[in-house]
Amino acid sequence: MSIKKDLRLKSLLKDLESFYSTYSDGRRHFTYAYGSHITGYASEFSDLDIVTIGDDYSKKDIEEIKNYIIDFHNKNNLKIDEEVPFEKKLVCSYNMMLGAVLGEGFHYDDAGMPLVPELILTQEYLQSDELMKRILLSTITNKSYLLSGSYEDYSFYEQKGWEKIVEVIFYMNNNQPLKQDSFLELMISNGERTGRDYLGYMNKEPVRNYLTNKINEKFNIFLKKGLLKEEYKGVVYNGER
Repeated sequence: MSIKKDLRLKSLLKDLESFYSTYSDGRRHFTYAYGSHITGYASEFSDLDIVTIGDDYSKKDIEEIKNYIIDFHNKNNLKIDEEVPFEKKLVCSYNMMLGAVLGEGFHYDDAGMPLVPELILTQEYLQSDELMKRILLSTITNKSYLLSGSYEDYSFYEQKGWEKIVEVIFYMNNNQPLKQDSFLELMISNGERTGRDYLGYMNKEPVRNYLTNKINEKFNIFLKKGLLKEEYKGVVYNGER
């Protein structure tokens, strides 16, 4: 990212921090920015994605946040992307986030093995809880930026999200031993599907660099916790389903 783009992003995030910290003051919540601007591959056609996790937001609150975000994007010459409606993606409940990190955005076969559903861009699916749970899981485990609210909640769901991603990747690979580089490739692609059509992690250098560091960090944590176990050819999943 160029210095000019970096300074602009910092300015945009500062404005968002000010709005959300004031608007959500006194409510249990956490709000974070995610997507291409945060991960570092934004183009002139990119929007700036933000989601609030909280339960004490009325329809009126969501409408006011939506109006602010639209004005914010227009004022800063950012693309407005409402493929997933703002009413669906701007504020999500804690229960929705919990479902996301428990893997409720996936399908499961008769043996309980996770399956990643195809991304079918119908109006019904774009407004579905299932898709929103997929988005939340990928964004809380990818690079994001906490704008306001509880760092403890934000960290908790980030950790739980990584536990679920690790479980899913290993089970989709029949729990064969994996090294960190091969685990990264399976996060990004299953050979046929990638990006948002798969688990949501784009095959972009900034994303790969971030995930490489995160995988190293999380593998070390999960090995100590016993969630992963070392074998000769890598590590395997050692948790319970």
